[in-house]
Amino acid sequence: MSIGAEAHRRIVFMLIAAISVVCVASAVIRAKQTNERRAISEHRKVVSPTRSNDAGYVSSDACKACHPGEYESWHRTFHRTMTQVASPESVLGDFDNVTLEYFDKKFYLSKKDDEFWITQVGARSTKVLQTTGSHHYQVYWVSGGSGNMLHNFPFVYLLEDQRWARRNDVFMMPPSIGNQPESVRPWNDGCIACHATHGQAKVSVNANHANTKVAELGISCEACHGPAAEHIEYYSNPLTRYQGHLSDESPARIINPAKCDSKKSTQVCGQCHGVTREQDRDAWSQHGFAFRPGEELEDSRIVARHPANARQAWHGSMGQDFFDSYFWRDGMVRVSGREYNGLLETPCYQQGELSCLSCHSMHESDPNDQIKTEMSGNTACVQCHEEIGNNVSDHTHHEESSSGSVCYNCHMPHTTYGLLKAIRSHEIDSPNVATTLKSGRPQACNLCHLNETLEWTSEYLSDWYGQTKPKLNEQQRTVSATLLDLLKGDAGQRAIAAWHMGWTPAQEVSGRDWLGGALAQLLDDPYAVVRYIAFRSMKTLAAFENFEYDFAIKNQTSKRDEALQHWQDADTPQRNAATLIDDQHRLKLDELKKIQQQRDDRPVDLLE
Repeated sequence: MSIGAEAHRRIVFMLIAAISVVCVASAVIRAKQTNERRAISEHRKVVSPTRSNDAGYVSSDACKACHPGEYESWHRTFHRTMTQVASPESVLGDFDNVTLEYFDKKFYLSKKDDEFWITQVGARSTKVLQTTGSHHYQVYWVSGGSGNMLHNFPFVYLLEDQRWARRNDVFMMPPSIGNQPESVRPWNDGCIACHATHGQAKVSVNANHANTKVAELGISCEACHGPAAEHIEYYSNPLTRYQGHLSDESPARIINPAKCDSKKSTQVCGQCHGVTREQDRDAWSQHGFAFRPGEELEDSRIVARHPANARQAWHGSMGQDFFDSYFWRDGMVRVSGREYNGLLETPCYQQGELSCLSCHSMHESDPNDQIKTEMSGNTACVQCHEEIGNNVSDHTHHEESSSGSVCYNCHMPHTTYGLLKAIRSHEIDSPNVATTLKSGRPQACNLCHLNETLEWTSEYLSDWYGQTKPKLNEQQRTVSATLLDLLKGDAGQRAIAAWHMGWTPAQEVSGRDWLGGALAQLLDDPYAVVRYIAFRSMKTLAAFENFEYDFAIKNQTSKRDEALQHWQDADTPQRNAATLIDDQHRLKLDELKKIQQQRDDRPVDLLE
């Protein structure tokens, strides 16, 4: 009986101990949940930059009642969605319990109700407050200081690929920088300049504090038409609506870029699409840009001009690195989003009436490129160059129906880099081999005829247009110009060459069977963006539809060799000395490696 009592006491003791453990564990869980709720509650108090209606800005919502058609067409554009408050409608990334690793940090992404949260393992949760981008990829911003200071999350979501990638891996920057944890980047003192309407940074960087205000997130009606408060007040009175047009001096007059002269209308776009800087940056930080549509842009903004064609110097210090970040060596812009600087150097703009609105429209176009519907094909050019339009083939020496007779393929080729792709230059130019040798910028002929040499191009340009043939070295006479850029060019040249190898018009002209072996050489490129573009172009080739590769992984020599073998097993390319294909229909690897050893490894940091 005593043994039974002792056993009973032990059982009771063990039950009490177990209950105690459960209670303690429950208390810990409740405390953790309480802390999480407190953290969530605190973060819900943090907001994006507050809306300001000073300086006469009233937001696009105020325009909708009288201009519903224009409002609706603008609402479809990527200009509107450039910057948005985070919401189920605006957030395009995958937050469905995703775990991401960034150097020695782990992040857990989740969605709670209509909010999106990022939890760094071992640290507190932060709510996504704002997004940037909605076309190619999307960047996310979280509270990063006091006030409404916003810092970047170090991953972006690639929309085409439906995957996350390190932010450093989607911008053209030197590996010495891109392979390191990126420094904190505030939205308030950088992106706000062109990704919001009438942004006032009001930032104290040292204190990590901001009291940022905007008229509206994204590029809205008033960014292009100017502040509309007096205009709306004037027309809110039914009697004034029938008094005719307002005079140019009336404060209630709104600016319509389509009715401005070519220079004034282009400057409206140039306020964001240019390499510019506010003359008084402190005043900009406190009060926003001084420029208003209809004014002269350079009255308040300094426009950078490359020394090759500059009429004025940038105020302050800037060296060769600055120009290399934006321009080719001959002064042509080489990065996206700076079309205004290209147009400035174009004779059609300088001496004629060409403007951005000659080809583009915010309201009468496809949101993807904003090209006016009626301006597709050669229409935009031959509306002025009628004599060429009457017989295009006489001018181009190509069949009228071919890609070689499309004006902008020759005069606005894809020599601009940005957004993980090549983009058309907006400085209208003509192909010239001597210019290519001087600037490093590929010219249109070899960006379509990928398998041809500079000597081949030089012969035709001499015969057709009387150009003087420049002196060429042996490689330039015997090896494909695009292949040389792919193997020995700088990172920007390699990216553009790789992009064109996936461009359908160039593939149709140059053949596809040799491209896979050439592109395989870039799968272990030191620049993540070059690897990305090369593989995307490879995926357009039938042999690589099911080939697996992750551009975000560095030092992939084995995948390069695997891709090369995969191509050799799948394709039998035609012999072509210029593309280094031998009599056995195989790539001349020894010669290829000799050329690749000459690669231009100078750091490339393109500020797209």
